[in-house]
Amino acid sequence: MRPTITEVEDVVDDWDFPDLLQELDGIEENPFSSRPPTLKKYQLLLVYSGNEPFDTGSQPFQDIDTIQALRNYFVHYEPDWITPEPSNDSEHIEHEIGSRLQGKFELNPLASDSQEFFPTKCLSSGCAKWSIERSIEFADQFYDRFLGLEPRYGSKVENTLPDR
Repeated sequence: MRPTITEVEDVVDDWDFPDLLQELDGIEENPFSSRPPTLKKYQLLLVYSGNEPFDTGSQPFQDIDTIQALRNYFVHYEPDWITPEPSNDSEHIEHEIGSRLQGKFELNPLASDSQEFFPTKCLSSGCAKWSIERSIEFADQFYDRFLGLEPRYGSKVENTLPDR
């Protein structure tokens, strides 16, 4: 997601939007924020270009926010308690990212039923494929909204990944 927005920022540098450029430059990447700045940059570009921003409570924005959170969890890891055994206790709270990923893709076939969902079961080729597909769908929608620019990656999601 970051390379796509950086590419668009390069195009915007040639336009006369000094307020937008100043605001984009002022957004610092903070891996621990609840709304990654990358998504904020997408929203700002849409607003400044007079287009409708993504609804932050709907798809595909919610899935992209989850993918960013998953990425940041591993890239900027901070220790966190995850219970190794499933619990029937009503006070058991599932890991936030794991709960956001439930039911989105095929699970790791090498994980046993007794292993926790996050990260053991959910880190799978299904998760990777889902992440790529959703990212491309988000970028496609962004390009469709943003002044009709054609994406440089050139193809829509159905032409990107082979079927298994």
